[in-house]
Amino acid sequence: MPRPCSRPLPGPFRPAILLPMTWWEKAVLLAFVAGVAIVFGGSTLILARALVRTVLRRPAPRLSRRAHWTHRILLALAGLGAACIAYGWLVEPYRLTLTRLRIECPELPAGSSPVRVAFLSDLHCVSTRRLEDRIVEAIGDFKPDLILFGGDALSRTDGLDNLRRCLGQLACVAPTYAVRGNWDFHLPTDEFYREINVTLLTREVVPLDLDGRRVRLAGLSAMLTDQAAAFSAGIPQDQPVIFLHHYPGAIYDAAGRADLYLCGHTHGGQIALPFYGALITLSRYGKRFESGPYRVNGTSMYVTRGVGMEGGGTPPIRFLAPPEVVLIELAPPTAQAAAAGR
Repeated sequence: MPRPCSRPLPGPFRPAILLPMTWWEKAVLLAFVAGVAIVFGGSTLILARALVRTVLRRPAPRLSRRAHWTHRILLALAGLGAACIAYGWLVEPYRLTLTRLRIECPELPAGSSPVRVAFLSDLHCVSTRRLEDRIVEAIGDFKPDLILFGGDALSRTDGLDNLRRCLGQLACVAPTYAVRGNWDFHLPTDEFYREINVTLLTREVVPLDLDGRRVRLAGLSAMLTDQAAAFSAGIPQDQPVIFLHHYPGAIYDAAGRADLYLCGHTHGGQIALPFYGALITLSRYGKRFESGPYRVNGTSMYVTRGVGMEGGGTPPIRFLAPPEVVLIELAPPTAQAAAAGR
């Protein structure tokens, strides 16, 4: 096992097909960046001039009514922006959200109890312990039959101890399975997962017997996303299928071959805007699958916002995209739904 140290991991594995943005997504992002630059640049200039006048004891120039209000608006917006940054840095990254879903699965035997699945992704562990202990507690209280991790385990190598503690404790709660994300190209190793009793899936379909409820778990590594179509075509259809992958982009390959598709990667944008949502998702389909539940060709899909924050020197900020753990009940259809489907 590599010795933890305070160095970043090598850059994440990102196939080029995952990065394009539509022209209007680019326009919104550029407008946002330009607006931030204008507000903070203008406010800095105003404050710098005021400081110089104070130091040199020069009188303030007479401003027109328009200029006076422009200064006030810029300063107010800068203050609001600073408050949002402080909130996104100090508050929201530590607000764990528990999302509860009930998804009907016709392949489950009528009258059987729901399959309880806890799903988390994008831990991006670092040396500082953040939400790991609360995640273990929340998932333990849910009493799941199955725990799934969607990849992106670390942002820095010194986060290995926190990752070991979190996933190792989860593996004591229920059978735990994981796939690699685009940050997991080098670490954690296969040996690491074996040591903490977490089953790492690379390109496997695993039959599970959960107290008599039989399901198949299909797991595909992010490094093999270009094999999603061939992999999905080979999934047996005799039992309910849960498809675990890091990226949302393979949904069209898995749709119709899986009952439930679980993924992460987008972080819900990590920074989102009111009435617009994620500024950027780094996903093949842009904002189409930015976060939350979707239904694609008969397959239920959930894109989690994840838990941690992007590494590699990006600002450790979440805004309007709080960390999330998803608690799912995969249940047989109700009697009314079953009758309606006949």
